[in-house]
Amino acid sequence: RVEHHAFLLTPDTVKPTITCPSTVTTNGTQPASIGAAVAQDNLDTAPVITSNRPTIFPNGSTTVVWTATDANGNAATCSQLVTIGGDTTPPVVSVAVVPAAPTASGWYLASPSVTWTVADAQSAVTAKAGCVDTLAVANTATTGTTLSCSATSTGGTSTPVVTPIMKVDSSVPVFAGVPAAFTQQATSTTGAVVNYVTPTASDTFSGVSVTGVSCLPASGTAFPMGATTVNCNVSDVAGNSTSASFVVTVADQTPPDVVFNSVPAVPSASGWYLTRPSTSWSTTDQQSTVSATTAGCAPVALQANTVATGRNITCSATSIGGTTSKTVNIKVDNTLPTLTGVPANIIQAATSPSGIAVSYILPTATDTFSLVKAGSLSCLPASGTVFPVGATTVNCSVDDNAGNRRNASFSVTVNFADNTPPLVSFQVAPALANGLSGWYATSPSVTWSVTDSESAISSPACTDVASVGNTAGQTFSCSATSTGGTTGPVVTPTIRVDGIAPTFSGVPAASTRAATSSAGAAVTYITPSALDAFSGVNAAGVSCLPASGATLPIGVNTITCSATDVAGNSGSASFNVTVADQTAPVFSSCPTTVTLTQGQALPQLVATDNASTPVVTRTPIGTLPLGLTTVIWTATDQAGLSANCVQQVTVNAAVTETITLNGPQCKVRSTTSGEWDVRGTSSISANNNVQLYRTATVPSDLTSNRLGTTLTISAGSWQYVNKNGPACSATISLRSALGTVRQNVSVSVR
Repeated sequence: RVEHHAFLLTPDTVKPTITCPSTVTTNGTQPASIGAAVAQDNLDTAPVITSNRPTIFPNGSTTVVWTATDANGNAATCSQLVTIGGDTTPPVVSVAVVPAAPTASGWYLASPSVTWTVADAQSAVTAKAGCVDTLAVANTATTGTTLSCSATSTGGTSTPVVTPIMKVDSSVPVFAGVPAAFTQQATSTTGAVVNYVTPTASDTFSGVSVTGVSCLPASGTAFPMGATTVNCNVSDVAGNSTSASFVVTVADQTPPDVVFNSVPAVPSASGWYLTRPSTSWSTTDQQSTVSATTAGCAPVALQANTVATGRNITCSATSIGGTTSKTVNIKVDNTLPTLTGVPANIIQAATSPSGIAVSYILPTATDTFSLVKAGSLSCLPASGTVFPVGATTVNCSVDDNAGNRRNASFSVTVNFADNTPPLVSFQVAPALANGLSGWYATSPSVTWSVTDSESAISSPACTDVASVGNTAGQTFSCSATSTGGTTGPVVTPTIRVDGIAPTFSGVPAASTRAATSSAGAAVTYITPSALDAFSGVNAAGVSCLPASGATLPIGVNTITCSATDVAGNSGSASFNVTVADQTAPVFSSCPTTVTLTQGQALPQLVATDNASTPVVTRTPIGTLPLGLTTVIWTATDQAGLSANCVQQVTVNAAVTETITLNGPQCKVRSTTSGEWDVRGTSSISANNNVQLYRTATVPSDLTSNRLGTTLTISAGSWQYVNKNGPACSATISLRSALGTVRQNVSVSVR
């Protein structure tokens, strides 16, 4: 049996259910994932899920629509919000310097390269400043160089990245003044000490190192015989080094030294030897060996007396340096001249106490070798001169040209009788007192003169005084005796001497006085006293300048006191008085607490000082930060004395102030007065007030043209009501303590 069943199938019209992922928000970067939607269906176990997601999300909000479709074509959608924030960070800049670091000196010896990297993960880089890759940084000055780079994107401009300071020097120093090759005279067979001027060096970039140029062998050292190369080296600060050299040849360039020796070593001033000398030669060469000498160089044990022209001896010596030849002339005379015909002793009577002229015949002189020196024969006293009473020796002498002298003598006796005593006189120098009141201010001398023209003075008792010492009064005397009798005593006048200035006592010690004003201070002191041991202090006494009680300026002042004695000697003494500012400045006012609004200047404090204008400074300087700051004001005068004022300053954040006016009015009372009613509000009451001005604009001098006194702000309101105020004006202006200004404010004038 066949059964037939009939089924009525209803079409599938049920949509799947779909759930979207949650909202995605980034700060400008593309999201790593936005998630995936989930779908279910009553019949289809795996509905197809699709979306309209873009490959790159633009900045801002994008709605992603997710769709789930089942096998029968039923579809359902949901929406997901994806928000990409704007780029908030600037590009990232980095730099690479190769090599990364310089040498230990801080310099690059080869040019480094600089490479920049600029990246921004959120937006495109739109501009660069600097950022130029440099394959080789050129040589620099000692200050070095830096490179920088900054870049701009939607996220802003990066702070410039600056390379470390790069100091580059790839060049070696340059020598100057390198000596040319030269030859130095040897000073011994081993060589010579050679001096030369050390070359200099310069370096354009890093400069020559502090060790400078060094050369070996060094100047001033011993060089051997022959050619020596001097090597000079120098480095710059960066470490580059270079060298230079020159050749010094040490050689014997002088012939031997030939020296004549004799005993005695030298002849007399006349050029003659007065004793028979022994002679020899020395031939030396410190640089090379003496190779040959002549026969004249042989020593002679004793040279005989010679004729007037002398005897020539020649010695020659030869070495690598050449030949030296030397000739000396020897003149020898060791015998005295001969005097013949010397007169016998003479006795003669005088007709006067002054003596008598005596004549005699000169002897004659001869010399065998150097001959008699012309004009050297003499006898003294000479023939024909007046000889005094008594015995006189006549001395005769003659010289030969070698300097030998022959002496001979005889006596002349003159007789006479003396009948008068000596003459005695004195001289005081200076003759007159050179001080005041008959006093000598400098020590005089006393000189005695004792003479007797007829006989010798046998017993003078007269002493010259070279310098009479200080004395209140003194006399000197003298007497003398000869064959003719005795004279004296002769006495000088009384001599008074005072060469010593007055002395001081009670001279004030150095002291310091406080200045009372910028002009200094009136200073008093006790005038010192003066003493004088001989002539006494004159009646004027002691005077001092500046005088006691005078005003002395600030600083060190020297007080000089002087006094004069009766003889006219002046003395002085001095002492110092220092007038100093010892009073610190004083602040005119010092509010301990101050409250400011941001942008409002801290009022400058003023200080005064008794002697100078003080300088007022504060710490910290400049604009104060928000909050509480301790400010220390210091006032310093020219003496360095200071005073402090400490303030606690509170700076509040700036708040915009709003000021309104409620129809200002003024009723005219007369041409010079009006009835004012000005009211208004301010958005800020704390630490604030309002000042009205009778001008359309706020004057630069805030103390002029004021309309009433400063108005207090209470609960945000202020008012100026004055029934007998100044004359009405059509426009006014105002300014608050916070600096808010309203100008050209219209006034209703009735």
